[in-house]
Amino acid sequence: MRISLSGPAGAGKTTLFEEFKKHLAKENYVFYPEIARTLINLEPEIFSDKKEFEERLFEIHKVREHEKFKHQNAVFDRCIWDCFVYSDYYGYPLNQNEAEETLNSCIDVIFVLPQISRPLDEKLINLYKKHTQIIQNAGQRVYFAEFLGLEPKIDFIINVLHSAPLNCGYI
Repeated sequence: MRISLSGPAGAGKTTLFEEFKKHLAKENYVFYPEIARTLINLEPEIFSDKKEFEERLFEIHKVREHEKFKHQNAVFDRCIWDCFVYSDYYGYPLNQNEAEETLNSCIDVIFVLPQISRPLDEKLINLYKKHTQIIQNAGQRVYFAEFLGLEPKIDFIINVLHSAPLNCGYI
């Protein structure tokens, strides 16, 4: 099973990601932390050019999520799809086909977490909803884990994961 925790900054993705390391430790999962922060820490100047930044993130995600690792059980703190949302947010949409690239990343299910930090970024929240429709229409499984508190989110995600087998799909 390949799982992505996605959503706006301040949604608790990284906290939930760290909790899943504990919950799935015995189930042979590989964990891929968020790479945007790492990239910003390594090359802070790159963040000043949002278009270049998102294109670079896209390529990194593509390498780590596509063919080479498609059979691994994995949890991703963000995935290639987040690049499409954020590049749209910054006003520099990526030229690649969003639905095709997301499905080719072979993520079985994306869990979108709501922004819990304040102030809320309504534009970004609306873009996540818009882009969710695009990839859902292409066949990607996406769920909103809109619960307050860590335990209800974990319970919801675990229930979804155990409710039906998920298969990687391609366009």
